[in-house]
Amino acid sequence: MLASYRPVTCRLAFGLDTKSSFSSRRTLVHAANCGQLTTRARESKKLNIVGSRNAGRLATQESWAPRAPASAQANKPSVGNSLGTSPTNSVPSGAAPYTTSAEDAKSTLKSPIPVFKDLKSMREWRRNAYAENKTVGFVPTLGALHDGHMSLVRYSLERNDLTVISIFVNPWLTPEGDVVQTYRQTPEADLALISSVSVPSPNSGDPPKTVSALFMPTFDVMYPGGVKEELSRQTGSVVEIQGFGSPRDREIRPHYFRGAATQATKLFQAVQPTAAYFGAKDIQQALLIRRVARDLLFGSPSLQNLQIVPTFRDSNGLALASRNAYLTKEELAVAPVFYKALKAAEAAWQAGEGREASVQKAIDLIESTAREVKDKGIDLRVDHFEMHETDAYAVAPSNTHPNDGKPIVLSGAVWFGQTRLVDTILLGDWPSETLL
Repeated sequence: MLASYRPVTCRLAFGLDTKSSFSSRRTLVHAANCGQLTTRARESKKLNIVGSRNAGRLATQESWAPRAPASAQANKPSVGNSLGTSPTNSVPSGAAPYTTSAEDAKSTLKSPIPVFKDLKSMREWRRNAYAENKTVGFVPTLGALHDGHMSLVRYSLERNDLTVISIFVNPWLTPEGDVVQTYRQTPEADLALISSVSVPSPNSGDPPKTVSALFMPTFDVMYPGGVKEELSRQTGSVVEIQGFGSPRDREIRPHYFRGAATQATKLFQAVQPTAAYFGAKDIQQALLIRRVARDLLFGSPSLQNLQIVPTFRDSNGLALASRNAYLTKEELAVAPVFYKALKAAEAAWQAGEGREASVQKAIDLIESTAREVKDKGIDLRVDHFEMHETDAYAVAPSNTHPNDGKPIVLSGAVWFGQTRLVDTILLGDWPSETLL
């Protein structure tokens, strides 16, 4: 593994004015020290962060909504997983330009918790937390929140003095043709769900612990220089990660790794959390971010405080995801076969079958189910099933065996029409500092 290891680099791309005679030149600088910068507050201010004491009004974040594919269901909510970049000046193939809803822009929300849309207010709040020596847990999301997100929030509430949630949309994390490129924010519903979550206080007699703040930055705040599809045209800074994932990953989603790594770095710089929490369903993203944190020597949060939380599932095994809202009633009834397919692969692997034979069990179950439901108008098809090692998310060797004791990711993706569902099962022995 060491022979093929290539580290994360932080690339600064300085673009010259296009009217200049030197417009074809681009200078790319690999910054040796582009890791996390930790700000320590010097002043002492009284924290005022929880509950109705901070009731205020929030101007709704611009509702970024790309033009939907013809078959998209227009009135369904947006997708929210973890991270990602946002609308771009030059969008990648398959991602339509984003527009702002004038109606949404005029609306306001009553918020029982502080909502920050700029760096100044977010950092002032964070300086106050530093001054009072408070730990801050962080749950980054894309919005369209559900109980799966709230399970991450509860983990943070139980382990930290304060908890921050972020909402920022990233269409670049989806492959071409995925209906979930039709993002639309649902701030009222998100805020209501966030406000309803609490855990008992460890101090007897104190009120329950609730979410302390919501970070909803605008696109201009997160990407003041915009985002270009081609790095050679990029102005500003991006985080590139090399030697992670498979060639297939990079072919299907060429912007995924750069987008996730850059977005995580920006959010961590803005919030400066003590710890951050990610769901195991999207473990490729979580492991990528852990790799970036390791290579760039992040301090807020440190590698040890980037935690992966078990997937929150429905009683039928289906992983909770915002994408599920795009499924029809009939598709939802069939969707639990996805988890059954993963479990079939896991059982085969535990019984001693090799990687390829085990993965084929999952593929066979999905394909046989697809034939059964085709007459019902359900278009179910396999995207992929595979086993991966954790360090570089490379495909696991064919002779991988349960007795090896190594952590393995059994991942899969299936399509219901234009909706792509993803899920994982974690195999082998996982270190406690990684998986809660």
